Amino acid sequence: VNVLAPYTYTGYKCIQKTLLKKYPDFCAKKIPTITQNDVQVVINDLSKTVKQKTVRNRHAFISSVLKYNNANIVLNTTFAKKEHVEKVIPNDADMEKLLELVKGTEYEIPVMLGSFGMLRVGEVCGLDYNTDINFKTGELTIRHNMVRQYDGSHIITAPKTYSGNRTVTVPMFVINAIKKQGYITKNYPETISATFSELVRDNFVNHFTFHSLRHYGASIRLYLGIPYEYVRREGGWSTVSVLQQIYAHAFPDKQNEFSNKSTTYFNSRFSKNVEAI
Repeated sequence: VNVLAPYTYTGYKCIQKTLLKKYPDFCAKKIPTITQNDVQVVINDLSKTVKQKTVRNRHAFISSVLKYNNANIVLNTTFAKKEHVEKVIPNDADMEKLLELVKGTEYEIPVMLGSFGMLRVGEVCGLDYNTDINFKTGELTIRHNMVRQYDGSHIITAPKTYSGNRTVTVPMFVINAIKKQGYITKNYPETISATFSELVRDNFVNHFTFHSLRHYGASIRLYLGIPYEYVRREGGWSTVSVLQQIYAHAFPDKQNEFSNKSTTYFNSRFSKNVEAI
């Protein structure tokens, strides 16, 4: 347990609890007697009720348990086809509406930190008012993450990944709002995420999560021409591949603008050559 991050350990315990409750016969089997077919039956049944990402996470847990116990089996499980999930990233109009909805509430500062600072919800809750904020420069030092343990308690740990340790600069209006309030948030990550989800469901046509705010902040920076590597570091991503996926799904309302930019360039650069032919 000591080598696992608290978040990972909690996730494993939740999966274990779910499997024990739903598949007691499977979980009661001796490790050496478990077959590929036993695992396949569980995966097939899970696929009827939960998303494929969840199915694969639970399969990974089963695989890890078998490997840890030196089971003489190499899993070759068949999964259902992955679902195509269209990412929804709020645009500027959505953000204006959202900020109006949370104005003056306990969720205003977390929303601003998520969208303008690209902070994960656990990082928002882990931010220390006294040591992690430079009120003169607008710099935030991200070095803590609040996570919920299996017993329901919360602890402050290091960020989820090594790249999560970083410094990010946010607009001064965010800093001033924090200074005026005198603290960042008194809520837990799960409370913020759940309340945010309910707020979006009640006020927006397309659903997006608190984590989507982080993607909004990244996509805006990329749209403004800030290099991928800089955005990666400031957002705490390990690689730029996630950013590329984010940008691919961002700003569908600006598609014509992007198209016009390219056609304008080609027209100005090459139209004379073509007309001369």
